[in-house]
Amino acid sequence: MGIIYECKAFTNEIISKNIMDKNKYLMDDLTIFFLLQIFFYEGEGGN
Repeated sequence: MGIIYECKAFTNEIISKNIMDKNKYLMDDLTIFFLLQIFFYEGEGGN
């Protein structure tokens, strides 16, 4: 539970900084990173 909370807090911190800095490239990188994670998990799951 603690690890999940830390991950969410870390992600929220990055998103907040991203909005403040108006850096859309960082957001795109994060989106791609999360999408790749989903694809990898789906692949390992084997449906």
